[in-house]
Amino acid sequence: MTSTNSLIRRWAAAGAATLLTTTALIPTATAEDERRGSPTMLVLDSSGSMTADDAGGQSRIDAARDAAHTFIDEVDGTLDLGLVTYGGNTGDTPEEYDAGCRDITMVTAPGNDTADQIKNHIDDLDARGYTPIGESLRTAADELPDSGGTIVLVSDGIATCTPPPVCEVAEDLADQGVDIIINTVGFNVDDAAREELECIADAAGGTYADASDADTLADELKRAATRGYRAYQSDAQRIPATDDDLKAETVPLDTTTFLTGLTPFDQKPPTSGERTSSYFYLPVRPGERVVVSAQTVQAPTVNKNDRLALLLDMTNPDDQKSCRMDMESELDLDTNQVVTGTAYSDEVGEDCDTDEILLNIERSGNQRWDEEVDAEVTITRIPPFTLADGRDAPNTDNSTSASEESDSIPRLTSDEPEPITPGIWFTDAAELAPGEMVTADIVPGETQFFKVPAEYGQKVNGRIRVVEEANDFDRPGGFRQTIYLNAYNEARAGIDLSDSYVRVAENEELPFEYNEQILFDHRFGSGGTVRSREYWQDGDQYLTVRYEDPEQGDIDASSQLPPVTYIMTVNTTGQVVPGPEFASFPGEGSTSATSAPAEDTESPEDTDARAVADNEDSGTSPVVWIIVGLIILAALGAVGYVLTRARRN
Repeated sequence: MTSTNSLIRRWAAAGAATLLTTTALIPTATAEDERRGSPTMLVLDSSGSMTADDAGGQSRIDAARDAAHTFIDEVDGTLDLGLVTYGGNTGDTPEEYDAGCRDITMVTAPGNDTADQIKNHIDDLDARGYTPIGESLRTAADELPDSGGTIVLVSDGIATCTPPPVCEVAEDLADQGVDIIINTVGFNVDDAAREELECIADAAGGTYADASDADTLADELKRAATRGYRAYQSDAQRIPATDDDLKAETVPLDTTTFLTGLTPFDQKPPTSGERTSSYFYLPVRPGERVVVSAQTVQAPTVNKNDRLALLLDMTNPDDQKSCRMDMESELDLDTNQVVTGTAYSDEVGEDCDTDEILLNIERSGNQRWDEEVDAEVTITRIPPFTLADGRDAPNTDNSTSASEESDSIPRLTSDEPEPITPGIWFTDAAELAPGEMVTADIVPGETQFFKVPAEYGQKVNGRIRVVEEANDFDRPGGFRQTIYLNAYNEARAGIDLSDSYVRVAENEELPFEYNEQILFDHRFGSGGTVRSREYWQDGDQYLTVRYEDPEQGDIDASSQLPPVTYIMTVNTTGQVVPGPEFASFPGEGSTSATSAPAEDTESPEDTDARAVADNEDSGTSPVVWIIVGLIILAALGAVGYVLTRARRN
């Protein structure tokens, strides 16, 4: 039954809630497009010396074409790439010197749809003419944004269009106040050319590498193309938080995800145990359980061991008794990773007798203590359910010994892995087929998302191996450079893995697996333990890969970072068993563990069209009704505010 206190809160919030709802109907800009890495300009040699036939059975220009195709295909979707070429349009006679030193082609600036244009231009190149490296670098730098980027220079010889010396050009570009890195690749170069290319790289904060054929050139191009991290920015509906429970917003019953800013600390960094509160009201129905997960949404940056934790609480606002069955939390160290907190409610009824739960997302730790930290909140509703005798409970027929479990973890074979573009959040996680072997690269501070489907009775396992690093693993820091793995279910609650981190070193490998099979009974029945209760939800299982390198220092969206390449495979094992039977609430269709709208459910477009038609038939403009409703609700809000103040006083 709805209490008087609940009515007071609803009246006080009614006017504001209606205004928020009306505003939400106005189209708004969504989140920024997914970052595709640091803008990169490839500067490619097409001078006469590229005709030499010493590149693994090919001419240098043919090997460069093949390498460019391989490189572009591998980075497409993760890197904004542009192209400048020099040479190809003049001869190399003294009479053609001036024209040859102007023979620079700006093909395209960095963009997210340039792959075909770049490959087509490279395919049509002729190797002839001079080597105007200095002006080519200036041309490439002019196409980078004000925030900077990376230039990757590929040359098979020294500059033939000087002065000025190309090292001075590189120094000038580096001193312009724009964050530009120049990495160089020498393609079958002699000692003089190598020295010049190393000088260019040193002057502009880059690296130098040698290549001798198409395969090594493709590898070095990928290493040289440092990039920025890709970070998620939420476009979920924003619902403001408050540290006053009497003023908390009510989250609509049909809302499954929203964005909010967590309350900062006042005046001084918090001491151990201090917390801030961010309150919300969640409508609930008799017999259901609610699972709420909150994940921080923030750009990564090395934070010098600052801490951040989210602790979620649930109470009955009418009698202040707890409605929380369980809570899980984690700490954030070293970088601003995705920090998660999850709370599970009691069954709404005798132990939690209310029609709305007061949710409190508590924040502790000194990370960004005086700022709001955005968090995306996910609400999963568990309807009343039935577990048949013996159903969805651990049994000896479906169990495996420790040795069998270890043997079931897939191996990384010598087969060529499939390149994949990882997601940057749950909503765009890259889907993996069980047993598929994939490869991707990752930069410090980045968190990448994958998903694999699993059913009740199954476990998830896999293996990851570090295979390449932009600086050939020749970097300080040792064990501090680490790749971490985390797992989550569809409710975005964290799941423990048997092992969760691997050192960034050549061919370092990590097998990982769920510690238990997925059974609904682990959390909501009688078959669970403290160890097993995280493994309760079937459906998509999310796996994140995160790279921490504190030696990078502070990083931001403009930082160009050295990528690490890894290969990974994920599998599901175990005998599938039946899940629970879920009831439905009045007015809803049948519900399953991973419910979806019924086929005959009216689409939002149909509903909107029917509403407009009904309003037109009534002869009254919808605008009139909106205005009248706002006036009435504003009055109710004023009354509610007075009553609220009176009750508090």
